[in-house]
Amino acid sequence: MIEYLISRVNGGKYIELDCPHYVHDYEYEKIGEETVKFLTNIK
Repeated sequence: MIEYLISRVNGGKYIELDCPHYVHDYEYEKIGEETVKFLTNIK
């Protein structure tokens, strides 16, 4: 199901993170970097 949803987003990708449930407490830098990359590529 998740692969289908991501395939519907132009340039979307699934990133698996090795951390507990509250991802934003542990991987905030990775989330920020990937968000900037994604938003930069939106046309």
